[in-house]
Amino acid sequence: GTEYGGFPVSLDLINDGDLVYDFGVGEDVSFSRSLVEEKNCEVHLFDFTPQSIKWFHEEYLEKDNMTYHEYGVSDFDGELKVHHPNGSRRPAWMGYEHNETHPVKTIQTIMKELNHDNIDILKMDVEGEEYKIIPQMISQSILPKQICLEVHNRFLTKSNIELHKDMLDLLMKTYFVCGVVDNQEILFVRQDIYNENFKS
Repeated sequence: GTEYGGFPVSLDLINDGDLVYDFGVGEDVSFSRSLVEEKNCEVHLFDFTPQSIKWFHEEYLEKDNMTYHEYGVSDFDGELKVHHPNGSRRPAWMGYEHNETHPVKTIQTIMKELNHDNIDILKMDVEGEEYKIIPQMISQSILPKQICLEVHNRFLTKSNIELHKDMLDLLMKTYFVCGVVDNQEILFVRQDIYNENFKS
């Protein structure tokens, strides 16, 4: 992807037709579009922000094997309270003032509705909501082959900073860290997939 929208990923572990869930696309789908071009992946994009919805439908109109879903992801099905300053929308539970509400679903609900049994690549840039989503996902044995994750520990405070360490500790029980960009975008590869393909 672009410098702004790109994430580390291992193309060697991707097969034609692999399933990609891309959460938090904003106005840059270069990461997922590259996967479509390189490996003809099936991509599902998720973002509830009005600017993203408008931009995608004007620019892409559901082409390039990418389907856009006008809701976000969390650890519950319903309406997520967020704060919208001049930049990104951030979850109100992190201490930000609630001034907007947007629809979200759990990964489990999404997979059931889309009739998917597994996810090959999960890309997630959800402004801190990962600290709720990842633990729930792992507890439900939803374990994508690769997780391309932007972490937002810079938004955490002394009262909840342990969420970052707890999430990483949980991930490291099942995944290896195989790439880090700017200390924020991290590539996790499931240990069995890594060992099967790279361990000598």
